Amino acid sequence: RARAPTSSAPPPASGMRIIDLRPQLPESSRPERAQRGIPQVDLGLDSTDTHDFAPLRETLEALDHLDPARARYLAAFAYLLGRVAHADQHVSPEETRAMEAHVQEEGGLSRDQAMLVVQLAKTSNLLFGGTANFIVARDFAQLATSDEKLALLRCLFAVSATDASISLAEEGEIHKLARELAIDHAEVVKLRVQYGRHLPGVSRD
Repeated sequence: RARAPTSSAPPPASGMRIIDLRPQLPESSRPERAQRGIPQVDLGLDSTDTHDFAPLRETLEALDHLDPARARYLAAFAYLLGRVAHADQHVSPEETRAMEAHVQEEGGLSRDQAMLVVQLAKTSNLLFGGTANFIVARDFAQLATSDEKLALLRCLFAVSATDASISLAEEGEIHKLARELAIDHAEVVKLRVQYGRHLPGVSRD
């Protein structure tokens, strides 16, 4: 009597449990299932669209009357001023006014516009500082010329010195940012000498 082909097995009896012996793919190889039901948090830090970049988004909206590239440059400029001013966890009223003056001059803004931009930059540093610092510095480095980078560096020293002393944390952040912007170390030394009497550990008598 002929045997039935193995490929046409009879259907299982009613109530019988079917066990699937086919090899199963690991979860990592099934991205749709792996992602299903897992909440994603997007801070906008990896966005390639400037207006979707969370740390600068509101500042850019405040500067929407400017050319987009100029607005992006100025938003990063203000953020980096705030980054150094907040390095010691305190931004004095004197530092805030100095930041406003530099942003107003650099951007050709009204006083009210400069005040708004600085306030937004300070808020962004509180919310995203540490996480976004390098990304904003990299963006600024791509937008700015060598002279504009040096102008920012001078502003950083000037803002930090407005309350008569540059804190150790502020000086350290200035040096760190100068390296991120690939500013010639000799230029940093020149400004350090210029502001020497304001540096930490220097007698002001």
